[in-house]
Order: sequence, then C-alpha cells, then structure tokens
Amino acid sequence: MRKFKFKTPTKIEVRHSPGKGRGVFAVKAIRTKEVIEVAPSLLVPRKDEKLLEASFLKHYMFQTDDGRHYVVGMGYVAIANHADDPNAAFDVIEDKVIVRAIKNIAIGKEVTVDYGWDESEWREIGGQARK
Repeated sequence: MRKFKFKTPTKIEVRHSPGKGRGVFAVKAIRTKEVIEVAPSLLVPRKDEKLLEASFLKHYMFQTDDGRHYVVGMGYVAIANHADDPNAAFDVIEDKVIVRAIKNIAIGKEVTVDYGWDESEWREIGGQARK
C-alpha cells in the first residue's frame, strides 16, 4: 500500500436525512467527477470475513475493486445513504474508499450512492427489495 495523506472533506457534512436517519449533505457545490472524499479503510483479515458478515458490520463492508479483499470504510462514506439513482459512486482500494460525484450536486442536496445490494440484503435490514 502506498502512503496517502487523508484530508477531512470540506464540501460535505453529516446531518439528519428525513426517513433515513443520518446522511451526507453537500455544504458546497460539487461538480461531476469531483472527488468528494478519500476515506481510509480497514482491511478485513481473511480469517475475520465470516465473523463480520455475521454482524451488523456486514452492511459497512466494501469489496475491493479487484475482488480480492473486503474493507470497512471509515469516514463519511460509511454514513452515505443508498439511492436507486445516485449522484456519487465509489472505488475501493485496499487502504481507501474514493467517493466521486457522478452528477453535479447542489448545496444542501444529499450525497447518495448505490449500495449494489441484492433483494435478500434489503429484506435482511427490513427494507423493501429494490429493482
């Protein structure tokens, strides 16, 4: 892993999201393709993957883009809510989760991502299955 200096995001904050609990919101305008956050992540040791999958942390684990590992994303990315038509997306590398805007995000708008969950995962948390 390369050394990387993590910086506190300056264009987002966490606040109440109606019907969802907490959410991530833009406090400054964010342009398409702009990096919103580079969040540090914890690499999940292989021996612990099944333990985490059996806990609530299952819903906070990301698979790395190369499919070789799971990580737990720290920072604001762990609070971002799902949307079927999200305005942000993430890339997962062993030591970080990079969140980028895929649409312009206006001040006050919630930053959302597609969790990529299947129907069983939505039912597991008491939510409705997605399309």
